[in-house]
Order: sequence, then C-alpha cells, then structure tokens
Amino acid sequence: MSIIGREIIKPYYYKTVGCDIETSSLKPWSGGVLDIAAITYDLNGSQLDYFQSYCNPGDVVYEDAALKVNGLTREFIAEQPPIREVLIDFVEFMNKHLTLLNPNAKTEIFGNNFGFDSWFLTYAFDQHVPELSKYTKWMFRRVSDLKGLIRATYPNLKHISQDNLGKLLGIQNERAHGSVGDVKQMMQIYFKLMEVNERRILLDLKDHSLIGV
Repeated sequence: MSIIGREIIKPYYYKTVGCDIETSSLKPWSGGVLDIAAITYDLNGSQLDYFQSYCNPGDVVYEDAALKVNGLTREFIAEQPPIREVLIDFVEFMNKHLTLLNPNAKTEIFGNNFGFDSWFLTYAFDQHVPELSKYTKWMFRRVSDLKGLIRATYPNLKHISQDNLGKLLGIQNERAHGSVGDVKQMMQIYFKLMEVNERRILLDLKDHSLIGV
C-alpha cells in the first residue's frame, strides 16, 4: 500500500493466487510432486478461480514419512495423471491470471515457505516440460511469502508455523498437509494479516496528521 498526497492507494496487484504443493520427499532430484493447488482471490478475499490436481511423478523416491503426512498412498498416486500433464494444466491455469511472458502482470503469487515449493516445481518443469521451463522460472522468483508477512506483522511470531498461526487466529485447516486445505487456510491468514497491516497504516497516518480519519 502506498500514499499519494492524502489518498490511500490500494495494492498494485488486482488478484492474488495462493499456491501450494505436496511432495514425496524433501529432495527434488530424488522425490517428486504429488499434489498441486492454486486458488485465485480478488482484493476483497473472494475466491475467483481454482486449480487442484494430484499427479504421478513416476519413478521417484516415496518416503513413508512424507506419504503419512500427506495422507497419500503409493497405490493412489499410481492411478493419478502423469506429472507432465498436470504441469501443463497448471501453467494453463496460471496463464489465465498472469501472462507468463510478462513479469509485470498485476497478479501476485503467494505461498508459504515457497522457496521449497519453487525448488521442486522448477526441477519438475526442467525434467518433464522443458519447453515451458524458461517461461515459468521468473514466476517462481516473484512469489510473496507468508513467513515474510508474519515477520512484518507480528515480529515476535516470526518462527510460528502456518498451522499454529491459524489456530491462534481461529482459522482452521479443513485438510492439513493437503494442497487445497493448506492454500485456503494460508489465504485466510493472508487477508487477516493484510487487514491488520492496513489498520496500522491508517492509525500511523492519523497519528502523524497526514489524513483525517
């Protein structure tokens, strides 16, 4: 949010796409992506569009601990569409909301610890959809992160997990460690923290006699 004269200008981005993935391990060169979700919201927090798909990453490492956390089985994953198909569908969805060739598109991408997610996604595109890899790399470099927003809003809670912050704010996760449940909870937290920050900005401006509120 910025200020021009006495007017408060709304954020530059018109829409926000919350993204999350689930993986079969902690290392992209040996594991794979199992579940991808992306949900688009307007500035008021209303859901606009939705993407979710499980996928079969093929011959990768499946760690039992990761499968247990994600609530998935090898048998279930084997029946899902190939990772290449899912990644192409994911790009098609994202391209409806931001032009992949235009890094100035007025849509914000938001994630939680998205450095990990982008690590896996970048590797997956390189391996399975190399023709799209160069068009998606910039997308993963311009993601805003929940951890940074928490740090800016509540510095004393900067190391809190999404799940624990959700409980603190009364925002439940309908399916923890599932991509859709994690995105929905994350975005409810996002809009709650943005609301807190907006109130703080207004109060700060009022204290400094910059606007009459």
